[in-house]
Amino acid sequence: MQSQKARREELRVHIANIYRTVAENVWPGMLARKPVFRLHYLKFIEETNRLITTSVESFSDMQPFRYALACVIRSLAPEFVDSKSEKFDVRTRKRLFELLLSWCDDTGSTWGQDGFSDYRREVDRYKSSQHARSKDSVDKILFDKELNEQVEAIQWASMNAIASLLYGPCFDENARKMSGRVISWINALFLEPTPRAPFGFSPADPRTPSYTKYQGEGGRGTGRDRVRGGHHRVSLAKLALKNLLLTNLDLFPACIDQVIFSWLLLKKWKCCIYLKSTEWVYIYTTFQA
Repeated sequence: MQSQKARREELRVHIANIYRTVAENVWPGMLARKPVFRLHYLKFIEETNRLITTSVESFSDMQPFRYALACVIRSLAPEFVDSKSEKFDVRTRKRLFELLLSWCDDTGSTWGQDGFSDYRREVDRYKSSQHARSKDSVDKILFDKELNEQVEAIQWASMNAIASLLYGPCFDENARKMSGRVISWINALFLEPTPRAPFGFSPADPRTPSYTKYQGEGGRGTGRDRVRGGHHRVSLAKLALKNLLLTNLDLFPACIDQVIFSWLLLKKWKCCIYLKSTEWVYIYTTFQA
């Protein structure tokens, strides 16, 4: 009975990886032209979301599904918006945004806040339980390295997915005041240009998906991914802000006010807001070109 369950779980992971791989190679416009194909992916997102949020399976069993879901959203979210899918409305995008944000530990969210600490607690519990099973310090070091790489891979995929989710009608009313979760997340990326990229983990394990390093590119973030050694969060912030403004032109005046205010602060105090102001100006000049 256990072996049948293990085979069933392994098959489910492989299916999720097939969805992920196909999504990463979908041509622009295909979801609009192929409604049945689009419905299959909407169903995958809905079912995987439900599996992750309601499953009683172990933490490690859910990690491949977190990664697959983030990658599918990263690749297809703008396509769903362009196809005007009713099942991928503002409410759905907001719910996915909150889920993905909870997997990002240091950008735009705080582990200590209610609703954002569950994932980190799961990571810590899993880490403690595995340490308790082994007294070998080398094994513990190797396990910690593998777990950290796994968590970072999921975090980077989730951050790219969030950037894609921002393409479409804004689901955060506070963004019009240049505040709220969305703007805070983008600003946090601008203010922390530290290279962060996942390294992948356990490629030899058949249950483990290939945790490749991704960076969105192109106007909406739907272009082909490129595998690179270093990724800068500022580049991701530019993509996220561009996605947001492309589909919410009413936010543009508030963005310009932010640029002017930042430059006034810079001129008066010569403070560390330089990076933030220059990146907002970069977006402004990009759209004006």
